[in-house]
Amino acid sequence: MNESGIITFQMKHDEFLFLGKEYPLNHPDFGWVWGNLFGSGGMDVITPYKTTQTTKQYWMMSLYHNINPNQDMFYIGSIVDEADVIPDGFVLTKFPAREFIIVTTKWVDTWDEAMKIGHVPGGDYAKTMPLPDGYIRYDTPGSQIMLIENENSVTENGNRYEWWVPIKKLG
Repeated sequence: MNESGIITFQMKHDEFLFLGKEYPLNHPDFGWVWGNLFGSGGMDVITPYKTTQTTKQYWMMSLYHNINPNQDMFYIGSIVDEADVIPDGFVLTKFPAREFIIVTTKWVDTWDEAMKIGHVPGGDYAKTMPLPDGYIRYDTPGSQIMLIENENSVTENGNRYEWWVPIKKLG
């Protein structure tokens, strides 16, 4: 942990399914975006598809992707196990296995504290952090995943905000 309280660690995540709602990243009204998500049932709609311990640990995530080369997308939802029927207005997408540098903080007691110490400071650090030797950022066009924000709230460990920065090994 450095002076700002930021912690980083490397993680490989296997291929995964993500269920949520997609919006153009350049949408002019993010208040409407969040209102639309919660107005359509939000995480209550997604929770039944999170049946294993692995998927239950991810409450709400914002995944930024560039699958469509013409429009970067803001995708709010979570990693799920499977979905035979996709809820109306929601999208299910399979993402490839990927390595990430996770930028976060220690576990804290309240969500407000997690946001205060992890959201903006962590996001700022994620933009310029050093990478492990032999790795590059993999958030460029064609990488599919540009960034993931993971809201770890009210877990058995407490609360913390995570920034998942995709990386890949050189060569």
